[in-house]
Amino acid sequence: MAGQNLFCFDGGRAYPDYPVCLPLLPEVVKSGYASEQELISAIEEKQARLGMELESVLSVIVGLLWETKIKCSIDFRVKSLDSILLKMAAKNRPLEEVHDILGIRLIVKSVEDCYKLVNLLHMEFDFKPGEFNDYIDGPKNGYRSIHTTLKWHENILCEVQIRTHEMHH
Repeated sequence: MAGQNLFCFDGGRAYPDYPVCLPLLPEVVKSGYASEQELISAIEEKQARLGMELESVLSVIVGLLWETKIKCSIDFRVKSLDSILLKMAAKNRPLEEVHDILGIRLIVKSVEDCYKLVNLLHMEFDFKPGEFNDYIDGPKNGYRSIHTTLKWHENILCEVQIRTHEMHH
């Protein structure tokens, strides 16, 4: 790694000698930030803000599941700092274009329930039409799932993956 321009980080803080390193972030990724450290602070603030909204989004989804009697297990996460930075660098995207910082995985019993649930979610939430992928109808390298990005309030985005137990394993 000697001689390369690398940006190294650990748990949200930059360290010049830490072994987890990325190539320096492209200018489009850093645009609007004076330094990588300022970008990291912006990511951490966004993670915290979105994390506080996660409970509200989940409560709406749980309410829909309760009303419709769809049995479902739910996994959720706030994307880690290193995953966000890697995505930004790999896709050459600024922070504002990373839409999967909040992620929810809904695992249901049947393919029919997958489609029922995505339709319910699209009736309850606004969603980004360009960020809907049906990998059940058109599997990708054997991968099967429905992906959609929901809008919560004005500027909260949450990626949702819906699949069956069989697709999950």
